[in-house]
Amino acid sequence: MYPPRQSPGVLAVRIVTGVVGGAAALLWLLLAFAVLSSRFDTNPAGDPHGYVLLFGTLMSVPVGAVCAATLPFAFPRQRWPLGFAVVVPAFVVGTVLLFAAFLTAH
Repeated sequence: MYPPRQSPGVLAVRIVTGVVGGAAALLWLLLAFAVLSSRFDTNPAGDPHGYVLLFGTLMSVPVGAVCAATLPFAFPRQRWPLGFAVVVPAFVVGTVLLFAAFLTAH
């Protein structure tokens, strides 16, 4: 059978959290790509002062936290624990790896 219908308010909250969490996830991926590109770039003129590496790493923390806090609420209520169990460890591991790339830069 079909699952029970949700109220429009619950559906609106799920849509908003999905959009906010998805946008934060895309921004976090962009920041991670910029940081890793800056870290492993062999051209010294690419990021001569390391601002992309520094500010990209620092900005990835609040952006990733917004993603980790909102994205699981886009799923049905029964799936919230699974959403948090996937998103929060991925955020922690990704942030640790970005800080490792930052701290091991020359």
